Order: sequence, then structure tokens, then C-alpha cells
Amino acid sequence: MNRDLSQAKNIKEIAALNGLYASRHTMVLDVNQAGREHEKILYNPLASSVHIVNSSVVSVLDAVRNKQGIGEADNGLLQFLLDEGYVYLNKAGEEQKEKVEYEKYRMRVQGGAFQLILTTTLKCNLSCTYCYQDAAGMSRPQQIMTPEMFENIDTFVDKYTKDRHEKRFYYLLYGGEPLLLGEKDREIIERIAKECKMFDIPLAAVTNGVHLYEYSDVFKDLKIGEFQVTVDGPPEIHNMRKRALDGQESYERIMKGIERSIEYEFPINFKVVIDRTNIDYVPELAEILDRKGWLDLPEDRFKIQLAENAALHCAGKQAEKNNYMRPIEIQKDLFEKSKRNLSMKKMFQPFCMGIKVLYTAGMPPHPRFGSCDAGLLQLAFGPDGYVYPCMVYLGFPEHSIGSYYPKVAINEKELQKYDDLFVKNTLECEECDLKYSCGGRCIPSVETLNTAKCPDVKELVQFGFDYYLPMIEDRWLSEKAKEKQQ
Repeated sequence: MNRDLSQAKNIKEIAALNGLYASRHTMVLDVNQAGREHEKILYNPLASSVHIVNSSVVSVLDAVRNKQGIGEADNGLLQFLLDEGYVYLNKAGEEQKEKVEYEKYRMRVQGGAFQLILTTTLKCNLSCTYCYQDAAGMSRPQQIMTPEMFENIDTFVDKYTKDRHEKRFYYLLYGGEPLLLGEKDREIIERIAKECKMFDIPLAAVTNGVHLYEYSDVFKDLKIGEFQVTVDGPPEIHNMRKRALDGQESYERIMKGIERSIEYEFPINFKVVIDRTNIDYVPELAEILDRKGWLDLPEDRFKIQLAENAALHCAGKQAEKNNYMRPIEIQKDLFEKSKRNLSMKKMFQPFCMGIKVLYTAGMPPHPRFGSCDAGLLQLAFGPDGYVYPCMVYLGFPEHSIGSYYPKVAINEKELQKYDDLFVKNTLECEECDLKYSCGGRCIPSVETLNTAKCPDVKELVQFGFDYYLPMIEDRWLSEKAKEKQQ
């Protein structure tokens, strides 16, 4: 039972009278630098708080957590822990903080740009050694989105966004492979490009890049968000993993399209899908990019995405599963390679559950209440006339949230599942102390790919601090110096 706190003069007296509640979301991490063995990192993603403290502070926090006496802890320290969200007066205080941050998150979602995924076809011109769509058993109908179908999308969006979302959006071309050279394929891409130019709608694309060069002039005068293109290594490795159906090698054509895109100042998201069969060749790929000068471009023009091969995680063959590498394995391996290769060092900029943001933006990321924006900030329009909550569900009509062709209809019952698609999706995620770092599992991936494995959240966060802490502390010192000069 809570005792009367009205006479308490400070936080220490409150703690003595009624105790405190330690946030269950605080991570205590190591400062893995020589001579700093007695320092610790406190990181609370719910409160967006990060501090370097000595071990005695951690002892006080442990005492609060274990409901032991707080000993000689002074009032200032306890007030600091309270102000920064490491402790609360009671459990209800943290629950209230969660509600406040959740509402902020919803406001950011509702005010964000809506992604309309235009899946013009599910056909592809590559036969990759891995493919998450094939691994998921997705059907690949031969339909191609027509201009007539495209005209209906706006009607669906009007109906969907009413009382639900601000109508500010951009288009994302997706497939299969959207940039094919068939007559009907080109017709729909040119129609979409015309719409973008007419109404100043931003356009992005996920493409294998084989025909990016041929389409570059179609996109030249548009507002391009980014083109995501995957290259899995130097020529011989990439061509072995991503074989073109026309018998020609894909690597040179893809690089030619990227070169033209950079010339036209289209932002490139350069993705490398990594597993045990190609990780040793990533430094060689980095050297190629470095010689071209691409690694010296600002990140808003050329960014690197080093990704796990999720398709192998759900693959049916044991040999393929054995080639799968967890994200933390990839990060640690590439970090060691970056110590021996200057180009690799320039290429390697791990995200690490948002710790990179602490370095680049100077502040911790917001707490993550969801792992994806399915049905909230994105809708995927398939060539079959169905509308899906995200791209992972494409080709699975049972998961559609409506149709846009030949008739416009919304399945409100199915859509309701995505109105609150945050960490409350699964009991495991809801009960997890690390949920505000990772945001919970991607439910569509769990249902279609059976990729239920959780990421190594705390390991990734610790690795992020191991890598970025020197840079973060330099930034903190620089900002303090500027404050003193003002």
C-alpha cells in the first residue's frame, strides 16, 4: 500500500517512504574501451535517454529494481534517474509514459507521407539463388497493371484516407520487377511517370536495376525519392547469385544503370544481401564502389544497406539455412574486415537498432511502437486488382484489405487488424523489455515467411555503442564547446 507522500520534501524521502519503480526498458551496457571498465552506458529507448555513468549509479538502479535500500544515494542522483526515465515513482508512471509516447507515435504516423506501392507486375527477369517471394510460396500471375487499373487507385485512396490519414503520398514502383521492357510494362511505367510529373508526386522504386539505364530518361524530370538496387558482390559473385533469364550477365547492366542514375542525381539505396556464400567478397565490392567515387557521395545521394538474407531463414533446404547469417554475425564479421580494408571502412556504417541515429542526429531515436507501417503508412496495389496492407502479402489474396479494380471496395474487418499494428501484435513482443528498440516482429513476414526469429536486439545495441561511442562522445564535446562560446 502506498504511504502518504504529501510530507516528503524530495525524491529521496519519497523513495524512503514508498520506494521507486525501475523502468524495465533500461539497458545497462558496457563501455568497451581500455581504462573505462568501471563505466556503464544507460540506454532507455522508451524515454530516449542515454548516459555514461559509473558503476555506483548502476548499483543504485539495481537496488531500486530489486527493492533494496538505496543507501547513500543522494537526492540529486535519484532526481536525475527520475527525470531521465530510468526510474518512476511507481509502475503507473511508466505506463503513463508509454501512453504519452504512443500518442506521439500515432501523430507522427498520421502526419507522415503515405507510401502507395504500385506493383505493376509480379514477373521478374532474374532467377536469383534466393527470393523471399518464391520462399513464401507467392503466386505469380502474369497480369500487368494497366493504365485503366491505375486510374482507379486514386478512388481507393480517397475512400481509405477519409477520417484516417492525411492525403500526402508518394509512389513506390515494385514487383516482381517493375522495370521490364515489354510494351505493356513500359506503357504503365510511362503512365505513372506522367502522373508524377503532372502533380509533382515523388517516385521511388525497388528494382533489380537490369533495365534502370533504359528507363532513366523516363524518370529524368521527376522528383525521385530513391532507387533501391541490389548488388551482391563483385561481377563473378553477383552474376552467380542473380542470373538473368535472357542469358546475359546482369552485373554490368545494373552498374550502368546506377552510373546513369548518379549522373542524373537520382538517390541510390545500394543494397547488398549477405550470407555465408558472399560475405568474404563484400570488401572487394567496397573497393569497386570506392574507385567509382560512390562512397564519397553524401548519404542522401548514395547510401549502403547491408542486409541479412531473410529468404534463407525460411528456406526449405537445410543446406540453404546453414548459409544464413544473423544480423549481429554480419555486423561483427564486416567490422573486422573494415579494420583491414579502407574501402570497407568507408562502406560499413551499421544502423544497430537506431544507435547510428544517436551519432548522425545527435539524439536517440524515438521509441519504436511498430516494426513496419503495414496498412498504416503503406498500401500495396497488386496487378491482380487487390489491395494489400504491405508488399510482403502480395500474391496472397486472403490477406488483402480490399480491391481497386474492377470495383473499389474496402474490407474494413481485415483492415481493422492494422489500425493498431504495433508491438501489441504478439504476446511475446508485448512482454519483451526490448520492444521499444526493435518495434516488435513483422507480422506479415511471420505469417508468409515463417521468419519468427527475433533479432539479437541487445547485442546489436551493444555493438552499435562499441562502434559509434567514440564518434558520439566527440559530437557531445563539440556541442558543449559551442554552447560555452554562445
